[in-house]
Amino acid sequence: MKKTLVLILVAFAVIAIGCGGGEKASTTAPAKTETKQEATTKKEDAKALPETVRVGTEKFGYVSVPKTFAKFVDLKSTTDFQVSDGANIVTMNIITPAAGQTLTAEQACTNIWKTIEKAPNVKVEGGLGRIGNYKAFQLLAKYTAEKKDMYIWVFEAEDKVIHFVAVEGPLQTISQMYQLIENSYALEK
Repeated sequence: MKKTLVLILVAFAVIAIGCGGGEKASTTAPAKTETKQEATTKKEDAKALPETVRVGTEKFGYVSVPKTFAKFVDLKSTTDFQVSDGANIVTMNIITPAAGQTLTAEQACTNIWKTIEKAPNVKVEGGLGRIGNYKAFQLLAKYTAEKKDMYIWVFEAEDKVIHFVAVEGPLQTISQMYQLIENSYALEK
């Protein structure tokens, strides 16, 4: 999990570098494929969602997570809002371009994609999706060695800010967490 957090931090650094120093960020996204949530089994469908609570901030937005989640601070990235239950992690942040530069949600997502796919034993897929009521650029990173997935949404909301929301976790729980985050995100509590 710490590798993934470091990878996310590196992605933000790449975005900042891509927007600074007079260079423009890439406007060409890697080929996109529609990412569809894998069908859940009847056993997973039968599981009732645990009792949830709304978490987040006015700046990053809000999601519902199981009550067992607790806020934590990654020492390498104190700007993220993160909650975890020890196995699953939800991360929210905003992406801002360097001073005097512009950045679209698509460019930010492309930069994150390029950073993640450099890691060993990871397969990245991308497409268009939604989170809450927002259309989003979406990534699915499959970490085969660690047997976990990470879903990332990058989108611009009505506050004209590029938002970053991610959920990562083991294969046994990620489907349920993905649906919970995707369906519960909003800028307001």
